Amino acid sequence: MEQIDNKENKPIDYLSIVHFMFSFMVGYFNIVSLEVYIILCIIWEVSEHLFSLTEFSYTFEKYYPIRSQYWREKIPNKMTDMVFNISGYLLGRYMMKNQQR
Repeated sequence: MEQIDNKENKPIDYLSIVHFMFSFMVGYFNIVSLEVYIILCIIWEVSEHLFSLTEFSYTFEKYYPIRSQYWREKIPNKMTDMVFNISGYLLGRYMMKNQQR
């Protein structure tokens, strides 16, 4: 299995906006509590990392529409994803609460 040295792997990328918008909707529509959402986000990021280490991920990347540089990411990017997730969720909750006034 060949390791990819991805020089384009930056902590913030266009999928950071996707993380934020998705999390905003989860928070806005109050789908789950913040605690549950944080746990789900951690599980997702760990699963994504573990999957990227498998042989199958190299076959998978041929068919997946998102380039592997965005899911074969380094720890700083995963941490930034978590920040975008939590920020989006909290802003969504804040906007929903303020609309109800």
